[in-house]
Amino acid sequence: MNLRAKTLLIIIITFLSAILLIGIITGHVIRKSYLKVERNSCIENTERITSLLNDRINTLSEKASDWSAWDDTYFFLENPTDAYVQSNLTNFKFEEIKINIVYFINKRLEIIYHNAYDYNNSRIMQLSEKIKRFIYQNDSIIIKHSTTTSIKKGFLIIDTLPLYFVSLPVIPSNKRISINGTLLFAKILFPENITQLSEIT
Repeated sequence: MNLRAKTLLIIIITFLSAILLIGIITGHVIRKSYLKVERNSCIENTERITSLLNDRINTLSEKASDWSAWDDTYFFLENPTDAYVQSNLTNFKFEEIKINIVYFINKRLEIIYHNAYDYNNSRIMQLSEKIKRFIYQNDSIIIKHSTTTSIKKGFLIIDTLPLYFVSLPVIPSNKRISINGTLLFAKILFPENITQLSEIT
């Protein structure tokens, strides 16, 4: 092979090596940029979902506070009556205020009333033992309130069932008498609710 052919071969090899190197670097940069975009998108979606869930929890808290700081509820925990249940805890009420689980617990940590209702399908729900244990245990922190302004709320998944809840002390309308128990509202995120959240975000 003469000098000219050798020189041409070296130039071709160098050129091909440069193209290969550029391709590798470009692929790495594109892949890195894509992962960055995906990561940023994931963070943004997570933040939007978190914000949306916080809004839903705050809305549930506002609804629960209307019930927990109400004389009728206060006296219901002292003297349970069918009249209160029939007037305020019908299936229609569950649908109206968009809740699935409700617990009324007196200051002795006794369950005065509880129910679980799927208003989307108009049926009574059977809660799992894990959910019951989480909501109601003698040492459960979510049903104990030491001040009239106490509030406990959050989002969790139990038995693959996502839900958010609000727990408030039951006090009279004037808020001047001691706590008489606890009111807990919870909303289950069924598949159709999760689909709605994904569409919003």
